[in-house]
Amino acid sequence: LHVPIHTNAFNKSVTGTRLFCWNKSGEGYRAARAIYAALAPLTPGTSENIQINTQLYEIRVPAAPTVYIEVDFHDVAAVAKWIVEHTVEIGEAIAKGICKHFGVDYVLPAAEKEPEEEREEAVMYRVQVGAYSVRANAEKMLEQVRAAGFSTAFIRAE
Repeated sequence: LHVPIHTNAFNKSVTGTRLFCWNKSGEGYRAARAIYAALAPLTPGTSENIQINTQLYEIRVPAAPTVYIEVDFHDVAAVAKWIVEHTVEIGEAIAKGICKHFGVDYVLPAAEKEPEEEREEAVMYRVQVGAYSVRANAEKMLEQVRAAGFSTAFIRAE
């Protein structure tokens, strides 16, 4: 299951959780329904739905069934504040929906974690700046990123 998670912007007044998938007869739609049932009641927005969209790159290209999530609209100040303050709850709601879709129990995170300094050595953090279908556009962004001082940035074709 491919689950890209986004927030959206439109006109500074629209709110709501939106999920997108390839079609209504596939696994992506069934997974979207399970995730929607867990996430939509949590989010503050009002215009909430599941839509079919075959145009979005992140739905059209992956081989896996996709549930493209727009958590809510970050151009509404109160909603943006809510998103920032509730990232853990948002992630857990999405995880609960995925677990329900696959028929497995959601397990709460362990209360005790390793100290931050111990985890830092074992974890690799990656930051993606963009994804481009035209190499020239990727190279242009790479130039901008390197000009900003990130000398180890690179392009990887997939």
